[in-house]
Amino acid sequence: MVALCFFVIAYLAIGTLLFLFQDSLIYYADFHKYARLPENVERIEVEVKQNPSLVSRGYVMNRQAAGPVIVFFTGNAAESGRYIDDFQQFEATIVMTNYRGFGGSDGKPSESAILSDSQVLIHWVRKEFPERPIVLMGFSLGSGVAILSSDSATDGLILVSPYRSLVHVARRSMIGVFPLDLLMRTKFDSRTRLNSLPDRVIVLYSKTDKTIPAKETMNFLELVPHALVIEDSVQHNQLLGRKNNLNAIADWLQSGF
Repeated sequence: MVALCFFVIAYLAIGTLLFLFQDSLIYYADFHKYARLPENVERIEVEVKQNPSLVSRGYVMNRQAAGPVIVFFTGNAAESGRYIDDFQQFEATIVMTNYRGFGGSDGKPSESAILSDSQVLIHWVRKEFPERPIVLMGFSLGSGVAILSSDSATDGLILVSPYRSLVHVARRSMIGVFPLDLLMRTKFDSRTRLNSLPDRVIVLYSKTDKTIPAKETMNFLELVPHALVIEDSVQHNQLLGRKNNLNAIADWLQSGF
């Protein structure tokens, strides 16, 4: 009986801690700022909120390039500038945003703030690059942001390690014993938008991914049967550093926009 009481108390205590501190477990804000940038990269500032003013800071690569504009949403632990070297393989224009609290952007991250800011950023991109196709690209956490930020005017999606929702991802971990649907405020539930995705979707994932388990991405793919799929067998954070993967995405971009 004593052991049972101890287990119940411990279970409730851990569940409470998960609920209270979940944002710090999800978002690992990267404050790094790049002092020197390549000549084809410029810094941007976009006001995402007024009264009080909040500014999102990021980068534009290859502003003068032709073709689609890629809007990139990063994962939960990286300043978007970390991908500048990798994305040099793309000839397209790339707008790289930073979530609140990341890379010098004002504020603190949350699901509602990230999705609200993404709409402001996409509106800015459409004004800055009128009449050009818009492709949303998301890595890991950012794949959910890209999906939930898409609309009827989105021309394509590039999804790297996508998932159905963060609840599904968390259920595959040790905390899956908790009622995560009730505990988790941050869900990024992609399923709410899957019936209205653009026709052109490409998915890159790793069969050995431990962060977003491959089985979770495979369950996601069952809901998006029209997606072009690229498989790899590397660690989660190595997917966008692989030349073959980036070349495949570049070929996809050149084939239909």
